[in-house]
Amino acid sequence: MNKQKRFIFVVVLLLVLIILWSSFYFLNLENKKHFYNPEIKKESKEAKKLESFFQNRDDYDSAFAQVKNSEKIDNVVAGITSHHFLAKNLIAQFYSGISNNNIENIILVGPDHYNALVNVDAITTKLNWSTPYGEIGSSEELIEKILNDNDDVTIDDGVFKIEHSIYVEIPFIKKVFPQVKVIPLVLKNNYDYDEFIKIGENLNKLSKDKTLLIISSDFSHDVSVEEARNNDEKSLAVLQNLRVENINDINCDCRACLAVALGFMGEGKKFQLVENKNSADFGSSTETVTSYVSGYFLFN
Repeated sequence: MNKQKRFIFVVVLLLVLIILWSSFYFLNLENKKHFYNPEIKKESKEAKKLESFFQNRDDYDSAFAQVKNSEKIDNVVAGITSHHFLAKNLIAQFYSGISNNNIENIILVGPDHYNALVNVDAITTKLNWSTPYGEIGSSEELIEKILNDNDDVTIDDGVFKIEHSIYVEIPFIKKVFPQVKVIPLVLKNNYDYDEFIKIGENLNKLSKDKTLLIISSDFSHDVSVEEARNNDEKSLAVLQNLRVENINDINCDCRACLAVALGFMGEGKKFQLVENKNSADFGSSTETVTSYVSGYFLFN
């Protein structure tokens, strides 16, 4: 190769290298801009929030508008209400009856409808929730303490996207208790109540005085109206003197929740009924029904 050809080759090679380097540089720069785009970060953060399947604010406003005038109770230690959105008026009535002046944290316990829990007794999440009334935060500090003190409780964000025993309650809580943080717990379906009582005792030990425990549970399922009424009468009699040995006498879908509540509040708490309804009362079929009990456990 003569000198002229060698010179031309070197020049072309340099030009090719410059073009390749420039392409790589600007492509990398554009990727960095994309990565650091605050809008991308914002979208990513939003994607990590949870929300109820029911997001129409008018539905909630209408339910709260139907609430009967009643004096708010300020000595509630725990409560129980439905997680069927069909019964939204009953749920609104339940939450509206609790004084919101001194509540900072709400522990919300519900059953595992989809048998998602295998090797643990309970799962929780630290993610915040979007509701029609604004965002409600999870109590990360308390949740971290619970995780450290309970080997059988772990994080599983995914289950909370589908578990209606939790997400149905969240917007109602935000409406009545705009300042609170939540500690959601989905409980495994088993009958080792001693383990759940221990969880409740730990919750009581770790939480502050200004903490309320809510049981999200429905009662009789797929029975006649008369059978639901009879079952609920028996369940209500047991709730008046709730003890670990009579939990199985209550016909509901989260007996483990009742065991956690017992550990949290102790035995001997007075139970005050708010409402006892069934799905037919809210326009569903009268052939078979699901029944609902709402009520409060009160400090002595």
